[in-house]
Amino acid sequence: MTSTFLLVLLGAYIFGGIPIGVLVCRAHGVDLFNFGSGNIGATNVYRAVGGRWAAVVFLGDVLKGLGPTLVARALFPSEEVFWMAAGAVAATGHCFSPFLRFRGGKGVACLLGMVLGVSLFISACTLGMFLVVFAATRYVSLGSLIGVPTAPIVSLVTHQKPAVTVMFTAVAILTIVLHRKNIKRLLNGTEPKFRKPKDDSQELKSGA
Repeated sequence: MTSTFLLVLLGAYIFGGIPIGVLVCRAHGVDLFNFGSGNIGATNVYRAVGGRWAAVVFLGDVLKGLGPTLVARALFPSEEVFWMAAGAVAATGHCFSPFLRFRGGKGVACLLGMVLGVSLFISACTLGMFLVVFAATRYVSLGSLIGVPTAPIVSLVTHQKPAVTVMFTAVAILTIVLHRKNIKRLLNGTEPKFRKPKDDSQELKSGA
């Protein structure tokens, strides 16, 4: 069991490390690290090559978190913490990709995939909160900062196993840590809002 789980984690890390955003933009002749925010996630891909490809990257990043979670769920059907660990490791691979010299994104889409693999209800609450905040403010970072911490709250309210709530809490803390620069800009009023690509011309780094 231990060796199988370790193999799942290794596979999750490598799978999560596939830099979909970088590959998509490279195919269009764009160096994503030197464009817009420099982030490899769907928001910056949207700025670089448009909504269609941003949707591809977003779905791909979600699948990077969902896939390993479902594999662990199939192999260890009674160990929810194992499922979450696999998804979280995939998100870690996205944030510290072995294919990008351990650079990467912020892993929010991957973490959404992990939550989706654990609970449809909790993932719906998390995504719903993100969309509400984003629609009201047009800040992707703020949507992530409020949306992801929704998961441990819903987990607690719906009486999930304590270990599951702890894992969701750890994920929320990780999200906050990875967005610490965004938090400073939000407090200072300098965080750029989400805009159409034609309105974004090499804007200052937003880290979204």
